[in-house]
Amino acid sequence: VHAFIIIIPKGPLTDEHKAEVEIFQTIFGSKINDHTIVFINQQSQRELLHESLHSVIKACGGRYGFYSSRTDAAELITHVKDLLKENSSHLYTKDMYTHAQIQTQLQYKREKQNLQQQMTERTMGNQTQ
Repeated sequence: VHAFIIIIPKGPLTDEHKAEVEIFQTIFGSKINDHTIVFINQQSQRELLHESLHSVIKACGGRYGFYSSRTDAAELITHVKDLLKENSSHLYTKDMYTHAQIQTQLQYKREKQNLQQQMTERTMGNQTQ
């Protein structure tokens, strides 16, 4: 994959938008950030970015652009080409995705084991009382 594009509406990020970005990063792993461009729906590039967007943009290497109903594909293609140059034409690969999925499964397994251990300890504690 040459690039992932996150489209964000103008204004502050809602909790729902933040959760969607986190899910995106969980599914594809942290390497996704090296291949992501943030596009913000904004009529004027002169408007200041809302503070809540800064963390998402920073996580994506500071790569962002603006779009509106007048924006054509040329700007998007320019951003993707810049990203490819920045990554020395290294693409996000199936192996990266597979690695991210394995890491996610291992994390879930560790969390499940921790919860099971806590439940066992509480059950044992209740039985001794």
